Amino acid sequence: MPDYSFGNLYSFAMTVPSMDSRENCYNLIRQIRDTIRKVNKEYAKKIQDGLDHLDYIKEIAERPTRGDTIFFSFTSLCRFPLYEADFGWGKPIWVGSAARASTNGVIFLDTVSGDGIEAWVNLKEEDTAKFDCDEELLAYIAPKNY
Repeated sequence: MPDYSFGNLYSFAMTVPSMDSRENCYNLIRQIRDTIRKVNKEYAKKIQDGLDHLDYIKEIAERPTRGDTIFFSFTSLCRFPLYEADFGWGKPIWVGSAARASTNGVIFLDTVSGDGIEAWVNLKEEDTAKFDCDEELLAYIAPKNY
């Protein structure tokens, strides 16, 4: 890293799933876990040692515009003490996410009670219609009472 660098390092843990219809979702989950495990001390050291990483991020960011890749991003804010933050008017009764311009993204957040996880899913309108009707998915969702 150059001496004048500061801030946080940012990277992707990217998985390209098999398109073999005989494989099930457990293989995809295993692939994602294996990819995330590769983001470790050695990986961080490699990023710090050179600027090749910026070229990698640029190349990854260009893929959707070429149409050869559809990205789904997942991030987790679970276990961040979001419900403990007090900016002078008390702790929040509910934490959410601001509107996002990107699609195909999921943000995981702890519930206020701490015994569950909220998934904020951002999809294209036509994909949202399918998502909202998926019976297998709906079986795992607890209704939110406001």
